[in-house]
Amino acid sequence: MGTVEISEFGAQVTDRRFPTPVQLDLDRLRFKLTGFHYPEKNPFRFEFQSALKQGGEFFATGDILSLAPSIEADVKVSDLFLPALQSYFLSFPAITLSSGKVAANGKLKYALKGGSNDLTFDGNATISEFHIKEIKTGETLVAWGKLQNDGIKFVLSPCGWISMRSGLSS
Repeated sequence: MGTVEISEFGAQVTDRRFPTPVQLDLDRLRFKLTGFHYPEKNPFRFEFQSALKQGGEFFATGDILSLAPSIEADVKVSDLFLPALQSYFLSFPAITLSSGKVAANGKLKYALKGGSNDLTFDGNATISEFHIKEIKTGETLVAWGKLQNDGIKFVLSPCGWISMRSGLSS
């Protein structure tokens, strides 16, 4: 097969694991597969692009090998609005993430090996306009203008361990 492409598509994802379900609205979604064939012997190319209505854009291009299965991609996230994802990393009812954006770019690798997953990310990230405050008083608990991390090396292993190397700057 030559190319399969979906473009100008939208999707809504709702995660109901939290007391207040998390809803993410994907917009201007574009997905393209090139060189897909079955049975697959060689990797095929993919491109993914989407905007998040809540704020942010995602880009990824790379190769998928379904026999392994594995993926290797160059990824870029820009201006991702963190309060939309608050339930995933800040679940304390007395505080709220009132603002924050993340940008990241790097190389993402995923492989399924013998029933275990390997996930690595090697790249850079910036968190800007970050502000956590107490709900009752409105007082700032943590805030910064820009925190940049050049040289992130994140590894999630099948044994359940996480390794991370980074170089922070502000």
